[in-house]
Amino acid sequence: YIKIISPYSFCCCASISRINIPNESELEYICRYSFYQSRIQSITIPVHVKEIQDNAFLNSWIRHIEFLPNSELQLIGSNAFDNSLIESIRIPPHVRKIGSFAFQRCSHLQTVEFIENSELTSIGNFAFKDSPIQEITIPEHV
Repeated sequence: YIKIISPYSFCCCASISRINIPNESELEYICRYSFYQSRIQSITIPVHVKEIQDNAFLNSWIRHIEFLPNSELQLIGSNAFDNSLIESIRIPPHVRKIGSFAFQRCSHLQTVEFIENSELTSIGNFAFKDSPIQEITIPEHV
């Protein structure tokens, strides 16, 4: 089983617009720069992914990211979606940390939603810098 998408795996891939990963995948880590400057526009993150590491989707064309119910995601790394085209995101409940600059310069990001029972404890410096968010509700305990 594939458990890791290694650094730079899909870096600068100009012809891939969608990645299809089976819902039952054993994938656990989307490593740094995995989709750096790629033209991927949509991805569904499998349940067992625990980390989206630093710069994973930096400068990518990603617009839509979906997390499956019961997502085990715990970390959205620094600059993970920096300067991407993401439009909205629903942060899964087990995410504990959003790194610095994670959603910086996301010029289309309008909505950030945290699940009611969110375990989030840390939002890094400038995590949403220069993003035109119109609505965000931060959990009480953050």
